Amino acid sequence: MIGECFREGMSTSRLKDTEYGVKNQTESSISHHKLFKKLTNINYHIDVAIHTYETKYKDLLLTFYENIIYTNFSTFYYSDEFRQIVIWSINNVLSVINMDEYDFIFICRLDLLLKEKLIENFNPEWTEITYPSVQHVENNIAPVISDVFCFIPKKYFHPYDNWKGLLNSQILHHHSVLWLIDNGLKLKDINFVTYYIYISNTFDSSNPFYAINCRQEHYCTRDIDINKKYDRNLNKVIDEN
Repeated sequence: MIGECFREGMSTSRLKDTEYGVKNQTESSISHHKLFKKLTNINYHIDVAIHTYETKYKDLLLTFYENIIYTNFSTFYYSDEFRQIVIWSINNVLSVINMDEYDFIFICRLDLLLKEKLIENFNPEWTEITYPSVQHVENNIAPVISDVFCFIPKKYFHPYDNWKGLLNSQILHHHSVLWLIDNGLKLKDINFVTYYIYISNTFDSSNPFYAINCRQEHYCTRDIDINKKYDRNLNKVIDEN
C-alpha cells in the first residue's frame, strides 16, 4: 500500500488527518481488508507493506491490517515529480522483502476504496500485469491507463528475454504501458480488470470498481466514455453501439 493516508481534497491538496480524512480512510482500509479476507479464505497468505507519510493516526491505520512486514512513515514531502516518487516507494519496499516468496504483488493507493465488484472480480491467478482500465489510446501506440493499482504476477518480477524486470521499470503511472513496452514487454503482457473506458479520477467520473476516497465521487460516468471499450486486439478504443 503506497501514498498518503487520511487525506482530504484533490490531487494537489496536502490536507490530512481531518475528521473527513479519518472517516474515509477507515472506509478504504476496511475495503482492503475485505479483499485480503477473500484471498485468505482461498488459502492465500497475504503480507502487507505500507509506504506512506507520517500521520498522527498511524496507530489507527495499523489496526486495519494484519501480517504487516514493512512500514515507512516519511517525515518529509518528496520534491520529485509523482512518477519518481512512486518508483522510489516501490523499489524501497521491494528492496526489503524477498519477492521470490510471493505468487504476485498488488500495489495499491492507500486512500483507494475498493468496491465489491472489484473484490468479486479480483483473480490472484491473473497471468498478465493488470491495471484497472484504459483511459484512452495515445497516438495509436499504447493505452493510457488508470494508475491507482497494479497486479504483478511472479513471472514479471525478474528480467527475462528483453524484459528488464520489475525493479528497473516504471510500473505505476498513466503512461506505464508505453514504458513497459520500451523495457521489453509486449501489449499481450498487459491486461485490465475491465475493457470499458474510465478515467482514473473518480471526482470527475464514477467507477464501478473503486473510488479515490479522499474526495467526493461523481454520481455517473462521463458521457464521452459511455459504451466505449478498449479493443485489446486492435489496440484502440471502439464504440459498442
